[in-house]
Amino acid sequence: MTTSPPLRQRAAVTDSPVDPATLERLVSAFYDRARHDEMLAPVFARVADDAWPDHIARVVGFWRSVLFHDGSYRGNPMRTHAAMPELTPGHFHRWLAIWRETAIRTCPPVAAMLMIDKAERMAAALAGGHPTAGAARDPQDTAGRT
Repeated sequence: MTTSPPLRQRAAVTDSPVDPATLERLVSAFYDRARHDEMLAPVFARVADDAWPDHIARVVGFWRSVLFHDGSYRGNPMRTHAAMPELTPGHFHRWLAIWRETAIRTCPPVAAMLMIDKAERMAAALAGGHPTAGAARDPQDTAGRT
């Protein structure tokens, strides 16, 4: 026997311009690119090849929680990113550049704009709370310009 999600959750998924399949396609396509990006690949190398399906599922769960408020993510992204001393402001800028390009390529226009807006807000919070936050204030002054 299956049960329907709570009304609030159903409404959130229904009202969003991003559906779960689009979200999964975006996250998968993004990580396919990011894992091979000259600047970001070393950061993502910490995830073992056989652990990528779990990592993708965790990131999709995070975004599902952000978009649909479905509680599918339990974690602390701020703590996770702060524990990576190799991250610089340039990494956050590069991540966003690839996310933007991938969202535009894989999502309908309204969904892409929503995902880009959410990612920009998320990156600003993560970068601002990261130990390297004072390293560079202007994206043009960082490595990894796009």
